[in-house]
Amino acid sequence: MMVYIKFIVAKVYLLIWNYLLMFMFNFKSLLLILISLTLAGCGLKEKSISQICEEAPGICNDLHVIGDCRYNRTSLIRARYNHLQESNDKNIKTLLEELDAYKVCLAPTLQIAYKRYKDRKQKRLDNYLASQKVIDQLLKDSVGTQDPNLAYYLWTNFNDLQAKKVFLAAAKQPNLTDPSVLAKLAVYYSADETQKSLDFYYKALRESRSIEELPSNIFLQLVSFFFRTNKYEEAYIWAKVTLDTADDDDELPPINLDLIVDRGFITEDMQSELDTKVDMYIEALEDGVFKEQAPQYFQELPAQ
Repeated sequence: MMVYIKFIVAKVYLLIWNYLLMFMFNFKSLLLILISLTLAGCGLKEKSISQICEEAPGICNDLHVIGDCRYNRTSLIRARYNHLQESNDKNIKTLLEELDAYKVCLAPTLQIAYKRYKDRKQKRLDNYLASQKVIDQLLKDSVGTQDPNLAYYLWTNFNDLQAKKVFLAAAKQPNLTDPSVLAKLAVYYSADETQKSLDFYYKALRESRSIEELPSNIFLQLVSFFFRTNKYEEAYIWAKVTLDTADDDDELPPINLDLIVDRGFITEDMQSELDTKVDMYIEALEDGVFKEQAPQYFQELPAQ
């Protein structure tokens, strides 16, 4: 009997010891995970402008600190820093956009004459010329780019016809998955090749992983596309998608839903059915699982 009791006590001690070891292991693992996450969070923290300028003064010193356009200046410095860290096509495009925005902001102030602070106008002019100098260098560096997003920007902003060819060549790439490029191709072909344009729009929707990844105006473009081609039920769907996914601070142009309903003779029962489809579309787009193929309305111009 005594032997049996000792055996039971030993089993209990062993069980308790195993639980303690398991707890200690899990606690240690949890602690390591928390430390890793903390370190990762520290690594992801964005540098301040003062830190950037201290690390790379060359991208700040030629842009005088002036009261006007300070937010544009901040965005421009950050874009220059990202380009300095990694000179890829995406960062070049972003930097060109920020440079252009900064110049647009500065341009009106160059005409202001100052009686007391005459050096202020000179500083603005210096900043403007410095921005143009960077643009000129970036344009030289971008010659021969094969990135369709950057090529589109160079074509539409600087009339680079070689870049236009690169952008349009992307239409023939079956593995093209960038929603931004697909949407741009859709707009380009919308005037002459209606079905091809619609196919690109829907492929952009299918390739996106979330609504945030889509171009901000793509739903409005679809409303305009379907209204212009007299496909009012589709126009209704995308008008509702536009309205239902818009943030409070989005500045949307007026959408006349009543006009779409009247033109398409859309009854209340039809609206109810279409609203169900709207909800399905929004849920799929938010989850990045939109699978709809483009309606084949325009067979006289088939997609290539």
